[in-house]
Amino acid sequence: MIDYRGYGSSSPGNPNEKRVYDDARAAFSYLTVQRRVRTQDIIFLGRSIGSGPAMELAKEHSEAGGLILISAFTSTVDVAKTIWFLRPFPLALLSHNRFDNLSKMDAVHLPVFIAVGTEDRLTPPAMAQALFQRANEPKWFYLSPGADHDDMMSTGVTALEAQISAFLQTTR
Repeated sequence: MIDYRGYGSSSPGNPNEKRVYDDARAAFSYLTVQRRVRTQDIIFLGRSIGSGPAMELAKEHSEAGGLILISAFTSTVDVAKTIWFLRPFPLALLSHNRFDNLSKMDAVHLPVFIAVGTEDRLTPPAMAQALFQRANEPKWFYLSPGADHDDMMSTGVTALEAQISAFLQTTR
């Protein structure tokens, strides 16, 4: 697990789309070059904003073991549209950090697992379903009953863990 610059323990720093992708690539390089982890033994996992760099790496490394997306989004422009006070603005014109996961999904040729909470209002189930529809096979979808965006890892975590475990068994 890594923190991108400007997040968590990797402060200070100013995250943007390019820098976050660069940080993810550096972590991947560290694993494969210095730690000598085989690419096929790596499962990319991204939750929320982390789904952007996880998707980017999955697109670039079709020999990896799989991709897990939790509370993922189609794009940050689409996420901004779910926030009521941002709706009036021409977000597609103003945003330079798009993290356009939906357009990248066609290029991902790994097993994909997508999970979202039924009550997620920031990255609603419709976004996860759009990503799932675009994903290549094999693919799994899990809708976590009662979970919101920020409690996805605690509300019904046992069921989520069971679903992820089953998915990982299929990637071997």
